[in-house]
Amino acid sequence: MKKKLIVICDKDRLFADSLAAYINTKTDPGCEALSFSSEAEAENTLGKEPVEILLSDRAHMAERPGHVRYVLRLAGDEPPESTGEDGEEKTPSVYKYQSAENLMSEMMKLCSSEKPGFTLSQRSGRKTRVIAVISPIGRCGKTMFAVTLGKELSGREKVIYIPLEDYRSFDCPSQESRGGDLTDLMLFLRREKGDFGMKLESMLRSCGSLRFIPPSATPCDLRDIGSEEWIQLLNRISGNTQFETVILDMGMLPDEVFSLLLRCDRIYVPGLDDPVSRVKLNHFREVLRAQAPEAENAVVSLRLPALPAAAFSSFPDSPPHEILSRYVRNLLAWEERKETEKP
Repeated sequence: MKKKLIVICDKDRLFADSLAAYINTKTDPGCEALSFSSEAEAENTLGKEPVEILLSDRAHMAERPGHVRYVLRLAGDEPPESTGEDGEEKTPSVYKYQSAENLMSEMMKLCSSEKPGFTLSQRSGRKTRVIAVISPIGRCGKTMFAVTLGKELSGREKVIYIPLEDYRSFDCPSQESRGGDLTDLMLFLRREKGDFGMKLESMLRSCGSLRFIPPSATPCDLRDIGSEEWIQLLNRISGNTQFETVILDMGMLPDEVFSLLLRCDRIYVPGLDDPVSRVKLNHFREVLRAQAPEAENAVVSLRLPALPAAAFSSFPDSPPHEILSRYVRNLLAWEERKETEKP
């Protein structure tokens, strides 16, 4: 199968090379970003080979080349002008002098809004694994564990982290210019217009090699979303992206949380050993057995190691703390041994 091409044409060749290299690290193996100093150079090299996205520093292109699906202008003005002096609509533009992550997000956002039916994702044919991290008690290290687990797994597979909590556990800058947050993605699914893969890619943030959806702004946004819609989100990630593992960092949301847990392949439940925590954990397991007995076999109870205060100083951007990272690696190795020992 031919790769989908993203062609970058800019007279600043170093810029074009750097952007192409970044895009190649973030897109699926079925895509390839190529850099050129001009469109003429690109055409001499590629001929009329189909191009999915052309990013060019040309001021305005009156006609879209027939072999190019999307054309975006790399603009030096911020915000890029949308119309010319005569009022004629210009080629959609992205501002070039920003981080590669932001530029790629704007690119994906523009392409997903222009017309449906296009994606840079190609399925690997492998079922996407869903891991939930949930606990009925607080201050047990749940989110720290979920992010560390995601970072460890992302070193060998494509992982997406989704925060499903009343209140976010770490700060994210305003998402208005980056495609939105988790609430916006769920509203996009409700409308069922446009390309899901492109929309998702336009809003993803990176924490090292781990990709994550920015958390919703307010708790009520999540409370209006039922378990069926969350399951639809998981199915779309499985069917329309290359992600191999989804990590759900769950509070007690949504209201039908146990229905959502039925969709999970593994459920990690961190806890503490004080009397009150033990009562809450036992009650949680009782309700789980009553509401979703099929999910009981997926549960793994955890007692996470204590961490020094310095481990939280620059969370989640800092590398995983070695104590917790070692714990996660040992846990994954133990589970892999259990799998190989199955008859």
